[in-house]
Amino acid sequence: MVEWRRVGLAAAGYTAFALALMRGLFGQFTTAVPHDLGDPLLSTWILWWNAHHLPFVGSWWDGLSFYPEHGSLAFSDHRVGLEFISGPVQWLGGGPVLAYNVTFVACFVLSALAAYALTWTLTRSHIAATVSGVVFGFNPYRMAHLAHLELQAAFCLPLALMALHRYIDGPRVRWLVAFSALMVLQGLCSGYYVFFSIPLIGLWILWFGRDAPWRRLAAIVGAWAIAFALLLPVLLQYRAIQSRLGLVRTFGEMQDFSADLTGLVSAEPGLLLWRVRSLAQNPEAEIYIGVIAPLLILAAIWWRHRPGTKASARWPRLRLIVAAVGTVFAAVAISTWWGAWAVRAGPLVVSAETPGKPLTVVFVAATILTFTSAGWLMLWRRRSTLAFYVIAAIMSWFFSLGPGPRVLGRQFLYRGPYALLMVLPGFDEGFRVPARFIMISALALAVAAGIAFDRLSALRSRTVRVASALVVLTLLLADSWTEVPAASTAAIMAPPVGTQVAAVMELPLGDVFSDIEAVYRSRFHHLPVVNGYSGYEPAAYRILRLALARRDESIWPMLASRGPLLIRINRDADPGGEWTRYVQHTVGVPAGSSDREQFFVLPRQDVTPVAESGLLTIRSVRAMAVPLRLRAAANGAMETAWKTASPQRGDEEVVIELNALQIVHEVAIGVGSNPLEYPGAALIETSTDGREWVQQWRSGCGGVAFEAALQDARRPVLRFQIGGVESRYIRMRELWSDPMNRWSISSITVRGGLPGAGPGAPPVH
Repeated sequence: MVEWRRVGLAAAGYTAFALALMRGLFGQFTTAVPHDLGDPLLSTWILWWNAHHLPFVGSWWDGLSFYPEHGSLAFSDHRVGLEFISGPVQWLGGGPVLAYNVTFVACFVLSALAAYALTWTLTRSHIAATVSGVVFGFNPYRMAHLAHLELQAAFCLPLALMALHRYIDGPRVRWLVAFSALMVLQGLCSGYYVFFSIPLIGLWILWFGRDAPWRRLAAIVGAWAIAFALLLPVLLQYRAIQSRLGLVRTFGEMQDFSADLTGLVSAEPGLLLWRVRSLAQNPEAEIYIGVIAPLLILAAIWWRHRPGTKASARWPRLRLIVAAVGTVFAAVAISTWWGAWAVRAGPLVVSAETPGKPLTVVFVAATILTFTSAGWLMLWRRRSTLAFYVIAAIMSWFFSLGPGPRVLGRQFLYRGPYALLMVLPGFDEGFRVPARFIMISALALAVAAGIAFDRLSALRSRTVRVASALVVLTLLLADSWTEVPAASTAAIMAPPVGTQVAAVMELPLGDVFSDIEAVYRSRFHHLPVVNGYSGYEPAAYRILRLALARRDESIWPMLASRGPLLIRINRDADPGGEWTRYVQHTVGVPAGSSDREQFFVLPRQDVTPVAESGLLTIRSVRAMAVPLRLRAAANGAMETAWKTASPQRGDEEVVIELNALQIVHEVAIGVGSNPLEYPGAALIETSTDGREWVQQWRSGCGGVAFEAALQDARRPVLRFQIGGVESRYIRMRELWSDPMNRWSISSITVRGGLPGAGPGAPPVH
C-alpha cells in the first residue's frame, strides 16, 4: 500500500507540473490547443477521425484530405494507439479539442511514470525513479516538439524495457507477453519508436542476455518478432500505398533532417534557463536534452571510480595497428584544411579532397580501440546497468546525426552509424527525421540519471536523500521550463454546405496552416477536402498546387469530373480579392459569402472518355531539332530520357514522325521522375507533309498532368486527345515559361488507326 501511495504521489507531481506547463490553456481546454494551429490541429483531426471510424479497414485509409487521391492516412503516423486516451473523452461527449489536450497532457505524465517504473525496477528506489520520470517525461527536447503529439507518445517503450528486465530476472511468460503487447501499443501510438528502438533492444539482448539459456534468449527474440508480426499488416499497407504513389524518403531529406554535432547545445529558444543561441539549421536539429542529467551521471561516474584491479586490453597488436592507421588518416584529414591534394606514384594515385572519408576511418579506428579497451571489457563483464544506459544514450545520439554527420552544417564523416541502419527495411526510405533518435537517448539518459542519483546518495541519510532529490528535481524542472502558448480554435467554423457537393476545396491552397484548417473543418461537414497536409505530398496534389499558382484553368474540369465541388475562399488570406476574381471568372456560380469567406460551386463536368485505339508506329522524334534516342517498351511506348537543359522558356518544341499517314486520336507523353516537369501549357499541331501545320490542341497542361498523376503517380502519362485527324507529323510546342521546372519526357505513345476507319481500326505498320 505504501508503494502505491508513493507512485500516486509521483503521478500527482508529474500531473501538476504538466498542467503548470500548459497553464496557458486554463479556461480554454475545449477551445484551444497548445503551441499553434499547425500539427496540433492536424493531430486533433486525426484523433477525431480514429474515434469515429474503424481503424485499418476500408475507407479509414482515405481520410478526408487530398481528394480525390486515396490512402492519405498512410502519409503520416496514424496515432491509433492514442485512442485509448482520446477515444473515451469523445465517446462520452467531449469535443476533439478537449480530447487532444487530455491526450497531450497524458503523454507527459505517462512517459514520466513509465520511466519511473523502469528505474524503480532497476534500483528499488522511489526517489531515483522520480528523478528518471522528470528527466524523461519533461525533457527539454520535448519542449522543442510541443507541436508533435506523435513524438510525445513514447510511454510504452520504457515499460517494454521494464518487462525485459523483469523477465531476465525471473523468466515468467507474463513479462514476455507484456513486452510484446507494449511494443505493439508503442507502434500504434508512434511508429517511429518501434523502429528506432531496434538498436536499443538489440544492445539490451547482447548486454544482459548473452549468458542466459538459449531458450530464454529465443523466447525474447520470439516475443519481439511477434510484436512486429502483429504490426506487419499495417506496415505492409503503409508500404503498399506509399509505393503506389511513389512516396519515398530520399537520402537528401534524411540528411537535411538529421541533427548537427552542435545540436546538443541547440535548444528551443523558449526555454527559461538555456539561453545559448541555437546553431541548428532547422527546428528538427534542436536536440538539446538538458545539462543537469548529464552532470549528475558524470558526478556518479567520478564518485564511484576507485583505483584497483583492471582488466587488461585484448588484442594488443591489433590495437597498435588500428591506432597507427587512425593516426595516419587523422593527419590526412587535417591536411585537407589547406585544400585538396593528390600524389601520383606510377599508376597509383593518393588524394584527399575533404576530411569526410579519412575522418570516417578515424571514427572506425576509435570505435575499435574503445571496444577492445580495458575499461570497456570490465564494464562488459560486469554488465553494468549504468554503463548500458549511458552507452545506449551515446549510441542513439550518434544515430540522430543521420547518414552523413555534420558540424555547423559541414559534413565531417563520409557515412555515420545511421547509414548502417539503412540496410534494414523501413530505414532505407521510410524515415525523414533521424534527429528524432534523440528521444531514445533521452530515455536512456533518464534511466542513467536515476541510477546515478541512487549511487550518489546510497550512503546518505533519508533526510539528505530527500533534500538532495528536491534540489535535483528543481534544477531538472527549471531546465525544461518554458512558455507554452495557447492557439484558439474558436474561429475555425464549418462552411455552410447548402447544396449537394462531392468535396470541398479551400483557397488559397498550399499554405501549411490554411490546409490544416481546411482538413480540420471537415469534421463539421464530413466531406472530403482537396486540401491536405501530411508527412508526404502526393504527386497529384503537387501538380494541383502548381496549376493553381499558374492560374491554369484546365485543372477545373478534372477536379469536377468526379462530382460538384464547393470552393471556399478565405478573404483574410486574399485581401486583394485576386482568388475571388479568378474563381468568379472561371467557375462563375456564387454560393454565398460573409465578411471572412466567399463560396462558389463548381458543377460536375463530364470529361470525354479516352477512345480505345491501336498503337501507331513512331519513326523518329526530334526535340529542339535534335533526334532523341528511342527504345521500344513492352507496352508499345517508345521510351526515352530527355529533358530541357534549363527551366522551361516557352519556346521548346518536340516533333514526332510516324512511319506512314495515319488517323491520330491521342498523343501520350510520359513525364520523368519529377511529376512537376510537365509542359505548363502546350500547342499541339499535326501535318501530313511536315510543312503545313494545323492546330489540334491548345491549353494549359495542369489538368491532364493532374489526371495522369491520379492514374499512375509513379509514371504519370499525359494523354492529349486530338479528335482523330489524318497526319504523319505531330508537333508539340511549349507555351509556358517556368523559372523552376524543366520539361522532361520519359516515353511517347501515339494511338489511332487506318485512314478512313474508326478509332478501333488497326494501325499501319
